Parts: sequence; C-alpha cells; structure tokens
Amino acid sequence: MKKSVLRKYAIVLLAVFLLVPILIFIAALIYPDYSAGYEYLSDLGRYRLSAEHGGGTNWAPMIIFNSSLILMGLATILYFALRGRFGAGNLLLRIAGTVLGVVGGIGFIGIALTPHDVFPQWHNIFTFNGLT
Repeated sequence: MKKSVLRKYAIVLLAVFLLVPILIFIAALIYPDYSAGYEYLSDLGRYRLSAEHGGGTNWAPMIIFNSSLILMGLATILYFALRGRFGAGNLLLRIAGTVLGVVGGIGFIGIALTPHDVFPQWHNIFTFNGLT
C-alpha cells in the first residue's frame, strides 16, 4: 500500500479520535442533569433515563454517545489492522497486537449496541473487553 493511502487513513483515524470526545461531551450536555462525578459514562447510552432523571426515553444522548463508541471501535479496528500489517518488528508480536486491538475495537462497538439498562450482562462483558 502506498504511503499516500496510509496517510489518508491516518488523517481519518485522527479525525475520529478527535471527534469522539466532542460527541461524548455533546451527549453529556443533552442528558438531563448529567454529572460525570456521580454517574457512569455508560448512562449516556441508556435507552431509558433512570428514575431520578424522569424515566423517559433517552434518544438524543443515546444515539450521539453510542455512535461515538461505534466510530471509536471501527477506528480502533482499522488502526490495529493497519499497524499489524504494515508495522515493523516481530511478526508474532504484531499478530498478537492486532488480535488484541481488534478485540478491543469490537468491545467498543459491543458497548454501544448493548445499553446497560437493556442488556446489563452483555454490556459489562463488552466493557471489560473494550477497556482492558
């Protein structure tokens, strides 16, 4: 693959990694009375608001937050796939790094697709995979 194509991938990855925190911040602003000190980040991706926040649907923050996690997961998978293929160093370590990075990316996507209030066990499994 040409360096110019890799450079384009790098720009896309950088844009995603800069966009994700902005999207999370926007979701936190929209979520009613969200407090990062008292609530989990996953609360932004809930299908329904907790009882203390009125118990209604949480569509806008959920879509923004979960979209940011899906973007992050796809970018993580792309990064590790490219890094493993074109990186330097020991082949075994590159393969191991690629596999672990792809599993982490799948974890981010899984967190987004399994809101804690709907699928708590699956959400926790994906959280462990995505963040460790």
